[in-house]
Amino acid sequence: MKKLLFASLFFLIASAASAQYSLTFAYSVDSDGNTSSDAAKFSMRDGDEIRMLVRNSKGLSTTQLQFKIYKMDSYGEKTYSTTFYYDMKSTSSVWAYKGIICHSSGYYFIEILNYSGTHLCEGVFYVSIY
Repeated sequence: MKKLLFASLFFLIASAASAQYSLTFAYSVDSDGNTSSDAAKFSMRDGDEIRMLVRNSKGLSTTQLQFKIYKMDSYGEKTYSTTFYYDMKSTSSVWAYKGIICHSSGYYFIEILNYSGTHLCEGVFYVSIY
C-alpha cells in the first residue's frame, strides 16, 4: 500500500513538474497567440521589436511572468541586462508575449520565471542589427 501511495504521489509530482512551457521568438504575434516567422535568428534595424511568446496548453497558472534578459558573449557567458514584467489578465491564459528591442547585434539568452521566481522555460536568439 505504501509503495502504491508513493508511486502515485511521485507520478502526480512528475506530471505537474513536466508541464510543457515553451518560448518562441517571432517578428509578430496575433490576437490568438499565433506567430508569423518564428525564428532564432533575426536581421533588423535598431529599434525594431522581437516578440517573446510563452505558451503552456494547460494554462500559464501565474499572475505575473518575468522575462530575464541576458546578453551572451562569443564564449556563451551570460551578462544580465534587464528584467521585463508581464502582469497576467487571467491565470488560465495559455499564452502571453512581451516585446524586446535590441540595440546591438549578438546572442540573447531569455529566462522566463513566474511571479515567485520559479523557472518556467528559456531560450536563445541571435539578432543582427543593420
